[in-house]
Amino acid sequence: KNETAPPKAGGGPRIAETAALQGTDATLENTTTRTVGSTTVTGLPLDWTQMGGNTAEGAQEDPPIRYPLDVAAVALTSDSDDDKLENILDVRDGELVLVGTHGQKITHMGPDFATILRRSLQHYYPNNNNSDNDEESKIQMKKIILRSHVIHTMQGLEDLPGGSLELLELYDNQVQALVLTPNFAPSLQVLDMSYNSIREMDPVATCPNLRELYLANNKIKVISGLSGLKQLQKLDLGANRIRVMPPEELAGLTQLKELWLGKNKIETMAGLQTLTQLRRLDLQSNRLTELPGAEFAVIAPNLEELYLAHNGLTETPAKGGWLEHDYPELIQLDLSRNQLTSVNDLGGETGATKFPVLEELWMSGNAIAEWSQVQGLAQIPALETVYLEYNPIQSSDPLYRKSLAQLIPQLKQIDATMISSNMLGGGLGSGLVIGGGALGGAPPPVPEQERMRQYQEMALQRARQEQ
Repeated sequence: KNETAPPKAGGGPRIAETAALQGTDATLENTTTRTVGSTTVTGLPLDWTQMGGNTAEGAQEDPPIRYPLDVAAVALTSDSDDDKLENILDVRDGELVLVGTHGQKITHMGPDFATILRRSLQHYYPNNNNSDNDEESKIQMKKIILRSHVIHTMQGLEDLPGGSLELLELYDNQVQALVLTPNFAPSLQVLDMSYNSIREMDPVATCPNLRELYLANNKIKVISGLSGLKQLQKLDLGANRIRVMPPEELAGLTQLKELWLGKNKIETMAGLQTLTQLRRLDLQSNRLTELPGAEFAVIAPNLEELYLAHNGLTETPAKGGWLEHDYPELIQLDLSRNQLTSVNDLGGETGATKFPVLEELWMSGNAIAEWSQVQGLAQIPALETVYLEYNPIQSSDPLYRKSLAQLIPQLKQIDATMISSNMLGGGLGSGLVIGGGALGGAPPPVPEQERMRQYQEMALQRARQEQ
């Protein structure tokens, strides 16, 4: 999962709860006159006081209740008038996929949801009822996807036959609580309940065979229920209200390869010291001010992607911090929108870089003001892309991209711009040297008049090439 966010949760009207309003005084509902102090006010609109009630004349009706059969029923016909057939759902191959992006949206799963699924399976696979068939040969429900509806409650799943359901997705609904019953939960391998209103995640403990768990963009405050999920490989808890990374919950996730905790309120890293298989770690948009070296000791050798943007990092210490370790597999590093003033430590000593295969480095929106604060990046041999925009250095040097290209000759992209001969003024060997500095070193300060002359010369060269 990358940082491109899915559409905002919801997408449909909530079902109005009006039972509590049934006892409203009828005389007040029907009058258009109110007394405020000694003043009588007439003609007041009444609909704004009803808050979902239907008692006022002309009030808008509640949205209709829709079940899966109301939205996606497969109508059955019969040659016999006496043979009445009930509608079913399309569950071919044991998969139900209903997406509410277009058309009507489901509001309730219904208490008979499992019964409808069994009836539908029986229609498509009549041999399921053959007593001569063993259980393994029968077609059972493997995937249930009800995406982008307005479902509030997980219901009707308690009667599903056990041992078959592998994937359950209610992404982008309005589910308030997880309901994972023992009949189907143990067989689940993928559970996606992102973009709902879930507050507690304890029920995931009933899913010991989960490999992927997505609970992003809910209202979860505490990480729980994970300690027994030994098979888990992907965990997404981004965009919740989490403040603490509990080691006791993360310690048992020895197979975890991806951990997404961005957009929370985490202040301190913890619990990473047993995640020997971790490849991707996302802690962007939290409240981190330091990166303890002890937390990276185990995960550093295997990390491929590390996202730390939008935190409060002020330095990249080589001693006692995360840079005391080597990252032989790291390809992408995001340090954007922090308060860094130098990133020279990322390059390490000449010939001894800690990032031998790093290709992309994002540092936009920090406090880097001088070329001497980034010259160490030239020691990273595979570096191809650098984002350095929105730093003070961008506005202080009119030839910012050209200077950076000279400083790090292996670059192929600066910010969102691919490096071309136009940017380089015909190439580094063309005689146009920004600042007069040598490759691999920081360009010395250039007088403003000389900068303008170089800028004009570059513009003329570009104009000639375009003719």
